[in-house]
Amino acid sequence: MPVLAGAAIYFINEALGFKPAIFDFKNKIYYYGGNQKHNIEDVVGIQILTYHQSRGTENYRIAFEINLVKLNGERFNFYNNGDYQLIVKLADIIAEKLDIDVWDETE
Repeated sequence: MPVLAGAAIYFINEALGFKPAIFDFKNKIYYYGGNQKHNIEDVVGIQILTYHQSRGTENYRIAFEINLVKLNGERFNFYNNGDYQLIVKLADIIAEKLDIDVWDETE
C-alpha cells in the first residue's frame, strides 16, 4: 500500500515480494526493490496495463500494473494491484509530480 510522506511516496510492492519502492521527489531518485535506483528525470511517461493474475490452475483475476517508461523506451514495473481506481490515482499523483503523461492501455 502506498504512503505519501512529503516529498516521497513509499510503496510496499507485492510484485517485488514486499520489497520497498520509493519515489524521492526531492532528490529526483526512484528506489526499486530496495537495491536498484533510477533517475526520475529519465521517466517520460507512466503506462497502465491489465493482465490476468493466476490464482491456481483455473482461477484468475484481472489485475493492473503501473510501469515507468524511460526516454530510451525501457520500461519497468513498479506497482501491481487489483484495484483499478487505486492504480489510476497513484499513476495520476506521480505523473502530476513529474509533469508527465499517463498512458492507460486498459481500455
